[in-house]
Amino acid sequence: MTVHVAEGVWAAGVLVQSGPPLGTVWIPLDSGLTVLYGRNGAGKSRLLDAVGRALRGVALQDGHVSLHVEFGGPFEFFDEQLLVELADLAGIDVPSPSDIWAERENGDETRPLVNTVCGALSELLVERAHGFGFGDGICHTPRVALEAVGTDVAPAWRVSLSVVPTEPSTFIEHNLLGDQLTRLANVSRPTATTRGFVHLGTVDGSDDIVPLIVAEIPARLSAAEMEDFTEGQAFFPYSWYDTDSRQLDASEAISCRTADDTLDLEQVTVQLARGSRRTPLIDGCTEDDVAWHPDVVHRLDDLSLSANLVLRSLTGDELASLVIDHRHPNRWPDEAPLSWWGADLVGTHVPVSELGAGSQRWARFAISVAAEGASFTQPQVLLVDEPERALHPAAQSACARGFLKVAEDEVIGDVPVTGIVVATHSPAFLSTPGARLVRVSRRSDGHVQLDEIDPSSSPLVLEAELGLNRVDALLMVKTFVFVEGEHDLAILDALFAETFADRHAVIRAMRGAANLEAHLAAEHILGYSNANIRVVLDRIGAVVTRQWADAVEAFRDGERTRARRLLDNIDPKAGREARWLSEAGLVALQRGELDRIQVIGLERPDIINYLPVSGFVADAADWESLVGEWRRSTDPRPDFKRWLGQSKGARFDSELLGQMASTITDFADLERVVEGL
Repeated sequence: MTVHVAEGVWAAGVLVQSGPPLGTVWIPLDSGLTVLYGRNGAGKSRLLDAVGRALRGVALQDGHVSLHVEFGGPFEFFDEQLLVELADLAGIDVPSPSDIWAERENGDETRPLVNTVCGALSELLVERAHGFGFGDGICHTPRVALEAVGTDVAPAWRVSLSVVPTEPSTFIEHNLLGDQLTRLANVSRPTATTRGFVHLGTVDGSDDIVPLIVAEIPARLSAAEMEDFTEGQAFFPYSWYDTDSRQLDASEAISCRTADDTLDLEQVTVQLARGSRRTPLIDGCTEDDVAWHPDVVHRLDDLSLSANLVLRSLTGDELASLVIDHRHPNRWPDEAPLSWWGADLVGTHVPVSELGAGSQRWARFAISVAAEGASFTQPQVLLVDEPERALHPAAQSACARGFLKVAEDEVIGDVPVTGIVVATHSPAFLSTPGARLVRVSRRSDGHVQLDEIDPSSSPLVLEAELGLNRVDALLMVKTFVFVEGEHDLAILDALFAETFADRHAVIRAMRGAANLEAHLAAEHILGYSNANIRVVLDRIGAVVTRQWADAVEAFRDGERTRARRLLDNIDPKAGREARWLSEAGLVALQRGELDRIQVIGLERPDIINYLPVSGFVADAADWESLVGEWRRSTDPRPDFKRWLGQSKGARFDSELLGQMASTITDFADLERVVEGL
């Protein structure tokens, strides 16, 4: 998921350049949910603070922090489509260089940021059209870097345009704004790993994103949408949701700061209830009754509904629901007219301030988001430090699932959400398929280091790398995929490694289907894990797969006798694999775990039959002809793969098979292995 800043504009990430402990770190913002996990003192909270500063335009005291955005969407090269996007975004026509030069010579040094940046980009594109040299294949889609240089009360950014050549040897020499000349050499493109982490480009050995132009904007920038820029609005919609350090001022548009928590729930609620026209709270009252203004009642109902939607979306039913207490005017001299109360699971109402620490924190969070939505509906990036704090383990798991669902739905309550970054010590947040999991640690020089966490690693590896216990490591795995042998493992892992990692699936070789029951016990899967189990077997085909599915359905319907009969009668003509599968199924049925096991039966006789036959026997026409030749060979004949090795010189080492997997053009039924993970 991309973080959508405005029409045609996406946030790529935040670049931090500082002394220890942060150092030079790239924090991507192109995932729905990013989880920063690490030990105490690793630097997670400092990273969150740096991201917040980049988004709010507040300078980093001991370094530099900048937000990088991309224009024009996922276009790899400059082209006419990007030119149209930029022209539309800037609200200017770009028919020829002469018009652009005329605009620049008007002397308007404080024209909006959008026109400054887009005008410069448009110049570059028009120059390219006149043969200047910025053609396809020379430069990649530019990024605009916004270095935070302001303060909380006066946010500001220094703007630079980053253009990175495709070839390190490319020289760029161009005067874009008329007052700067930039010459760059030996510029390497920032390279992304398979999961999106960036190694920065280099110029003369120094790590940096290379600016092609630099244009400082003197105004305090805070525009809500780039195509509707006015001073005083938020350039990048942002909220800092460290719920223990938040200030909300509802007298103006809602503003958020990384200050001590001074949120006055009652005051904010009263202000929102009265609305922009300062509606009176009540129409009249008697000693025993109050007639609240209909508009106030409507606003409070909406606010309460929104707050409860936020609370339930993040914590399920683990925490209290919220209600607004309406007080009689006789109590107003000593108490606020409106106050928030939490109703716990047994219906007891207490003021939010008297809830437990965890419940109070998330209640205040929900009310803050609801208030935010009442006054400001631009997309938000949520930054949350230690979301698990003061929560029961079940509530931590509910919270992790809630954040993932918010990231997928791109909304929390009524507030649009474009990205979430959490810093946590809780293993519950590592068990969220679809999230970007990042390990935060310290190098020997004291600087922060970010590494992708691969949930498809073995539990033993996860224990060692992350400091987890065995049960927590097992709980990270959502599906165990068991295949027969090392060859199956090599080919399927080469084909679907990224899918396995994204879906928290671990693939294991049983070294024979007869070992299925032993592997289930050895991995402690049935007793100590909630993971599903997927068994992939050659030769058994669709008939056995359907018979297993029928047995599972009978088990779920409470018909254990019928399920046992179906397992006993699994097609004996499918061979010994089917018999072993039947025996393992009966054991799982006895343990009451049959519905956790899914069987995928591949149609072809062996996993190698999905690879091009020419990779094993150069002059073979197809697999069928080789199998026919094998069947006609002298009895007793060896198994097919051994025969291929002995008579044809075929090799079957796992490394070679993994390399050959990239040449598969006909996946046939192989994709069933990862369907629905």
